[in-house]
Amino acid sequence: MRNKLILLTAILLLGLCLRLHDLGQESLWNDEGYSVRVSHLSLSKIVQKTSLDVHPPLYYFILHYWMEWLGDSECSMRLLSVIFGFLSIFMIYQIGSFLFDRDVGLLGALFVALSKFHINYSQETRSYSLLSFLTLASMYSFIKLFKKESRGITSLAYIFFSTFLIYTHVYGLFIIIAQNIYFMILYSFLKERDSLNFKKWFFLQLTLFFFFIPWVKVFIGQALKIQEHYWIPEPTIAKVFEFLAVIPGSNLLLLLFSVLIFFAIVKFKNQGSCFNFGNFLRSARIPGWKVDPETFKKNFFLLIWLLMPIILPFIISKVSTPIFYHRYFIVCSSVFFLLAAKGAINIKQYSKYVSFVFIIVVAFLSLLEVNRYYDGVTKSQWREAAHYIGSKAKTQDLLLFNSRWQFAFFYYSQRGDVGGKFFPGKTHNVNANNTKNFESMIKIYDRIWFLHREHHHPKELIFRELDKDHRLINYKEYNGVKIFLFQKN
Repeated sequence: MRNKLILLTAILLLGLCLRLHDLGQESLWNDEGYSVRVSHLSLSKIVQKTSLDVHPPLYYFILHYWMEWLGDSECSMRLLSVIFGFLSIFMIYQIGSFLFDRDVGLLGALFVALSKFHINYSQETRSYSLLSFLTLASMYSFIKLFKKESRGITSLAYIFFSTFLIYTHVYGLFIIIAQNIYFMILYSFLKERDSLNFKKWFFLQLTLFFFFIPWVKVFIGQALKIQEHYWIPEPTIAKVFEFLAVIPGSNLLLLLFSVLIFFAIVKFKNQGSCFNFGNFLRSARIPGWKVDPETFKKNFFLLIWLLMPIILPFIISKVSTPIFYHRYFIVCSSVFFLLAAKGAINIKQYSKYVSFVFIIVVAFLSLLEVNRYYDGVTKSQWREAAHYIGSKAKTQDLLLFNSRWQFAFFYYSQRGDVGGKFFPGKTHNVNANNTKNFESMIKIYDRIWFLHREHHHPKELIFRELDKDHRLINYKEYNGVKIFLFQKN
């Protein structure tokens, strides 16, 4: 027990160090700039602003007070996400230990600690790290509800974390749906009616809905708004597998984790201490075991948790507005690593050597991906762009943006004497109709800095209008943003 506590401490410290490393190295990107801008508002204005967006306001409330305490530097703001990412490692250990044993909990915690996916979102001033922690805390409380001891305290914990979860991100609702699907299958088909009373479960869900009532009207308005237009493209089956590879970090790691998850779900006849591949294949064809109801329920619970936040958004994206995107998978990514940990432990019954090799290879490849993450530039370089323009711009120059979401640029910009304008304004599309008003917007300026945000609106029509009276005299490119300087002929 003491050795495992020492090992858990080492894993937690490793995960913390990986999340603190180079925390302020990269610039804030567009969405982080939005988080800062909104969180600087009063609480009432935060509610007003987020009601016009697509996500609830809890994270901005927390960041609001966090910045009052520690300031709004890149490191201080991202430290909040580091803390929630660190707590997520501990929570996956708790869930793994509670469902299976401490070995599964430790290995699951190690996989999450080394996950590039989790490290990335633990270093962003966004809600995803908080979303991960609250999902794990809600799920941990949920599975403890099936144990009779301390059910009163556990019910309060479930309501607390689940309420915060659905006020953090809309994908939190898919976790609540997954819990209800699991409970109803357990209650209706598996006849598990003694573990959790239906009336008590209904009361918990009713309480949860009661706490969500203040946001229901806003939520409906947001849902109707995104049906008009949303930036996420419609997903395909190929895109599903592409997004799934993002969770482990690479296609090779996806393959290795898939093998481990297979062994977590399917159990074959014990081959003894000496592993023989032929005997193993024979046992695969004729399994020498009976289904253990408890193990089946645990694996089924994890599969429901893993699949519902993927399948349901995919269906919604096909029949309505696309909401299917890889970073939202953080609500189910931890169970991906937990199932892999269970599979690695199960392999030990066939061969401790094979299990050890799997763990070492996965850990090594995960560290390689983490190293690539540190060496590369993953975020838009608005800090560098703002400093470059700050050193080159002249008074009365025009900053022209092809997107209204330039909060990160103005977070860094110190040039109050240089005006900024957005084109094409509130709409998201540059077209021949709205370029008619473009000439009157730019004709009074001798020099125009055009900042083109990559993957965001075509620039050809804007260039065509600029070229009528101006000529390109300078160009600078950073990750995620291109800068063009035009001067009047």
